[in-house]
Amino acid sequence: MSDNRPGRTGLFGTIASLVIVGFAATALPLIVALASGAIQVNALTRQGERTVVDSVGVARSTEFVADQLTSMERNARQYVVVGDQALLDLFTQKYTRLSEALGKLDRSEIARTHEDALDDIRKLIARVDDLLHASETDSDAIARAFVVLHRDASTLRAASDELIDRNMSKLAADSSSLQQSLVWQSVVLGVLGVALAVLFVRAILRPIRQIDHAIRQLGTEQFEETVHVEGPQDLQRIGERLDWLRLRLQEVDEAKNEFIRHMSHELKTPIASIREGASLLLDNAVGELDQRQHEVVSILDSGARRLHRLVENLLSFARWQSYREKNASAFDLSDLVTSQVKDHQLLLEKRGVNLELDCDPTIPVTADYERVSTLFANVLGNAIKYSPPGATVNVDVHARAGNVEIDVTDHGPGIPDSDRDRVFQPFYQGASGEEGTGIGLSLVRTCVELHGGEAVFMDASEGAHFHALLPIAGAQATGAQDATA
Repeated sequence: MSDNRPGRTGLFGTIASLVIVGFAATALPLIVALASGAIQVNALTRQGERTVVDSVGVARSTEFVADQLTSMERNARQYVVVGDQALLDLFTQKYTRLSEALGKLDRSEIARTHEDALDDIRKLIARVDDLLHASETDSDAIARAFVVLHRDASTLRAASDELIDRNMSKLAADSSSLQQSLVWQSVVLGVLGVALAVLFVRAILRPIRQIDHAIRQLGTEQFEETVHVEGPQDLQRIGERLDWLRLRLQEVDEAKNEFIRHMSHELKTPIASIREGASLLLDNAVGELDQRQHEVVSILDSGARRLHRLVENLLSFARWQSYREKNASAFDLSDLVTSQVKDHQLLLEKRGVNLELDCDPTIPVTADYERVSTLFANVLGNAIKYSPPGATVNVDVHARAGNVEIDVTDHGPGIPDSDRDRVFQPFYQGASGEEGTGIGLSLVRTCVELHGGEAVFMDASEGAHFHALLPIAGAQATGAQDATA
């Protein structure tokens, strides 16, 4: 059965919808930034155009007023001297155009600061017009009026230049302000976009990580943890199928272990009978055997003993596979190592192999005593079995910074690089030619991983070098003891 707890689907039914919404939400700040920047730049452009048009209009009008006054003064002086009506008509025409130019200036920004100068020009030019149309022309009064008119025109021209400079400065300031505003908008919206991107990436990666974790758990035969995937519905369905697969694998694993246990127990009785019978024959319980019969019975006894070891290893393997909890207790690892060396003394003498032990005098640890004992039994047994007569097996066990480091080296044929990881797999046997069950090193790795450590075969100039790191040391050991077996 799969886990029936409801997953948190949120607004997203599928991973595709989550990705689409994520892209849209991430792109939204960029779109807002571009749109806002375009609007503000467009507004500044229109403002600049209006400023330029107004400034040019004011400059042209003030320049036209100054030029017209100069021309009208010339016409007035000529009329006073010559008295030609055509000159007076020309003056009147220019007077009309001057009035139109003054009207434009009245509607411009310059009128707010120089209204008096504009009024003064109107009054004085009207005064000059009246003097020219009088029966007797006062040339001195006309001359004085034009002096004031030219002064007022110069004032307007200076005001126009000042207005242009002020408008250009304001336009530059507005442009700088807009630039800073766009920079800040880009930063804020960019950070927002990145934050949204991170949010949606995490929302996408979270169920993927959960699926990855579930697959890793299944790959390492850890079937106890229920598979539960949160996120879009399609990924939840994958999680449900993985949980279904977990339950099926758990059933198969339990059936396998039950089969191994059952067959092992069924085989133990006949094997024990064969061993007992072979032992009785070797002890001449049914009569003395000749040499040929003794050789046959010895082969039978050796095969029965090997079958017995294989069955015991199968039982241990099944027990370790079905019970992955560690029964932790406090003990001195150095005592366990010394005990294992003594247990292998007969095998050392039989194989003609020496053993050198370098172990801290006391190594207080908290671990599963039976499993750690099996670890040393298998590692030492393999090192002795593959060492040639007269060779030396080196065993180093030390506690460092809360960890126990175990190094066992021999001078045997070694392990090929391609087999260094495969030898830890159950029932795998290398090409060394030595017979074995293929279970011992699998139990070693199971023990190490159960305690949160790691076990590997390292590079060695000769033979094999087994290295294990177990985070089980209770205290830093001091000193070391040397033993030679």
